[in-house]
Amino acid sequence: KTSDGSIRQFSAFDRDDGKVLEDFISLVHEFDPDIIVGYGCNRRDWPYLLDRCHTLGMRLSVDRIGSEPHGSLYGHISVTGRANLDLFDFAEDIPEVKVKTLDNIAEYLGILKPQKRTVLEEVDIPELWKKSSGRQVILRWSLENAEAILGIFEALRDFAFQLSNLVGLPLDQVGAAAMGFRVESHLIRQAYKFGELIPRRVEKPYVPYQGAVVLEPKKGIHENVAVLDFKALYPSLMVAFNISPDTYLEPDEPEPPQGVYVAPEVGHRFLKEPDGFYRRALKSLMEAREILRKRLEGLSKNSYEYRLLDARQKAIKTVTNACYGYAGWVGARWYVKPVAEAVTAWGRATILDALKEAKNLGLEVFYSDTDSLFVENDAGKIEILSKHMQEKLGLTLKPDEIYVRILFTEAKKRYAGL
Repeated sequence: KTSDGSIRQFSAFDRDDGKVLEDFISLVHEFDPDIIVGYGCNRRDWPYLLDRCHTLGMRLSVDRIGSEPHGSLYGHISVTGRANLDLFDFAEDIPEVKVKTLDNIAEYLGILKPQKRTVLEEVDIPELWKKSSGRQVILRWSLENAEAILGIFEALRDFAFQLSNLVGLPLDQVGAAAMGFRVESHLIRQAYKFGELIPRRVEKPYVPYQGAVVLEPKKGIHENVAVLDFKALYPSLMVAFNISPDTYLEPDEPEPPQGVYVAPEVGHRFLKEPDGFYRRALKSLMEAREILRKRLEGLSKNSYEYRLLDARQKAIKTVTNACYGYAGWVGARWYVKPVAEAVTAWGRATILDALKEAKNLGLEVFYSDTDSLFVENDAGKIEILSKHMQEKLGLTLKPDEIYVRILFTEAKKRYAGL
């Protein structure tokens, strides 16, 4: 299926798929798309098509220079002259969907209703193919797949374009790239803008360090529970305490006149001035997102401008929230272990302070994980707690979800609620 609404379906009932492949190659050159989209195509579809073509003595020449699709960076399949997008890679940026099947993503995005979907398991295809009626089911199912894939692309297109533009990776690579490479590409751009030297990549051995606070949940069913989230906790801490590789003071270095921030528990020190590289880069992202969010308030949600700016702010949010993870990646150009260790130390101190204040207020806490607290839904006490965190640390803590009823087991990070 193409973006102009045309539908072409190829089938071979005589067990000869050579004609099917020829027709597909001809269609690609006839329509001459700038973008080809699939779902799982880098891992399955392109390798299979290449294998079939080579078995039949054919070339899968679907690019613009007469060559074949080939492996490229980040496990991506490159189609020269066209952007090959595997939408499965972008599905990884949808945490609400735990199992990233085509049907699940299409249903979440409202593209294909389950009750209208042809039900078919791939393991059943060989048996269905033996009968004419079964082949019709397969054809209908494959067409629905194509419609779902194009629908997912239309839903995620603006985000993909904006993410590519923000981090500076080509559209056909930005999805396949791990988040660390996306962040690093953006930081390289920022370093050039700030006049900073870009460090060489040096692989270092991984040395573990203590992570976030995750409390044991109170087992059982609880009612009227509020989930309080710190807004961008780790990026906010990195900005507040100027945590950056270039502001880190080695243990034997004297304290400068401008003073230092000292991380709780671990004791790592960071210069209060001047602004470090991470602080400058993160402030740039956070300020840009705030400007976009204010502009969105005055726009119709149905307008093209709203859709574009909303995609931009989501791309900025994605990169901003990933900066801490990048700081703790041993393959990062800007990796310094005390930086990542200090961020989690301040994060633990923040959560523990919030838990202590909640206890002082008589606010029952059911669970806590990284940057969120599950507490009884008492609006008055929650407001006092939020004000305390804002005044003490300048951090925003506010309700993100309200559960009428929630079940906790003895396992951490496992709960179900309504």
